[in-house]
Amino acid sequence: MAELSLISMRYAEAARLNSAAARGETEAVEFFRDLWPEIGERFFCGNPLAPGAGVTSIMTHPRGKPGAAMLGRQCDTCSALPWQTRMHRLTKLFKLMFAGWRPTRPGWNAR
Repeated sequence: MAELSLISMRYAEAARLNSAAARGETEAVEFFRDLWPEIGERFFCGNPLAPGAGVTSIMTHPRGKPGAAMLGRQCDTCSALPWQTRMHRLTKLFKLMFAGWRPTRPGWNAR
C-alpha cells in the first residue's frame, strides 16, 4: 500500500531547485528525480504513484515557520485541475492534517 509522503524544506531552496530544474541543471533535475524513490500516495487524490512519476508540488508549509515549504507528489490529472479546485482540496487536506488550521498567512491568500 502506498503511503502519503510530504517533505519539509526551506521555501527559497525549493524555489531555487525548481527554477534550476526548469533550466535543465543536473543537480536540480537529479534532486527531483531522486526525491520520490518508492511508490507513494498522491496528496490530492490519494491514488498510488510509481517511483519518480508525477510532479512535485511546492506549497507554503501550513505549520512551519515563515519561509518553510512542504513538498508533495501530484499526478498529471490533478496538476491539470483548475487552480481554485487544487487550492480547495489542499485546504481540506490541511484542515484534516492540522486541527484548527486556517489559511491565514499571506502566502495562502494570494495567488
